[in-house]
Amino acid sequence: MSNKQATLAPRTDVTPPRIASPTPRVNATQTAIDAEVVGPSEEVGISREEDSQLNPSHPTQVAARATAGVIVLTWLGTGDDRIEYYRVYRKIANDEDWQLTARVEATGDNRGWYEFRDTATERGITYIYGVSAVNAYGNESTISGSPAITSQ
Repeated sequence: MSNKQATLAPRTDVTPPRIASPTPRVNATQTAIDAEVVGPSEEVGISREEDSQLNPSHPTQVAARATAGVIVLTWLGTGDDRIEYYRVYRKIANDEDWQLTARVEATGDNRGWYEFRDTATERGITYIYGVSAVNAYGNESTISGSPAITSQ
């Protein structure tokens, strides 16, 4: 084994690599605010604010049937996943004023059938029922009415 030590001399025929300067940090919020918008937005749909101003779709296929001491009201859900609950209204046939009778929570995908059983009716009185949908913003649809039904 040799005791010689090798010495390395710097090479003068090679250009050292360029090291890029670090990328400056950018405040993303500031960049977004300062960005120039060119052309129409690619966003699809409506804003949350616009959505909060819309009334939901009303329930369909509202029907009522009378059995001994009970009127059974049924309707088809709107299919709108933003519906929180349904309001059930009742009025006497020749009356103009709806009376809020019940609140029925929306369930699942809101595409199925709903049912409300009214046991607080008087025998021989003719009623009309209505159902409306209420969304998460508290907006209420128009009332979908049932045909008149006489309590037994």
